[in-house]
Amino acid sequence: MAGLAVSTSIKPTRKNAFGCIWGPSDASGLIAIERGELLRQAVADKNFFIMDYGHPEEDAAGIIELKVETIDGLDGALKAHGMFSAGSFPFPPGYQAMLLDARQQTAALGLQIPRLSVESRGGDCSTVAVQWAGG
Repeated sequence: MAGLAVSTSIKPTRKNAFGCIWGPSDASGLIAIERGELLRQAVADKNFFIMDYGHPEEDAAGIIELKVETIDGLDGALKAHGMFSAGSFPFPPGYQAMLLDARQQTAALGLQIPRLSVESRGGDCSTVAVQWAGG
C-alpha cells in the first residue's frame, strides 16, 4: 500500500535498541532502506543520547526488526519530533511531513492489515517481520 511507514529496530547486545521510522511507501508499496541510511540514523541516536545507546554495529545482536507503523507509533514519533527538533536532533529531511502523511494514510485503513514482506541484499543480519496489529 502506498503512503505507509515502517519502523526498524536494530537489536543490540547492550543498552537500547536503535529505532527509526521510514517512508512513505511508494505507489507499489515499497520502501527501500539503505544500510548507510540505517546506520547514519542509529549513529545520530547514539551521539545525541550518549548514555542510552551503544554502537549500532559493534553492539548489534544481528537482528533488525521491521513492522508497519501504527497510529500510536506515528503519534509517538510526532511527539518526539516536537520535543527534539528544537534541540537540533538530526531528523531526516521531510521527516515530520512523512509522519503526518503516513498517519493520515494509516488512519484511512481502519482495521485493514497490510502484509509486510522483506528483501535483504547482502549483510549478516537476520530480518524479523512483525505482523501489524491494526489501527
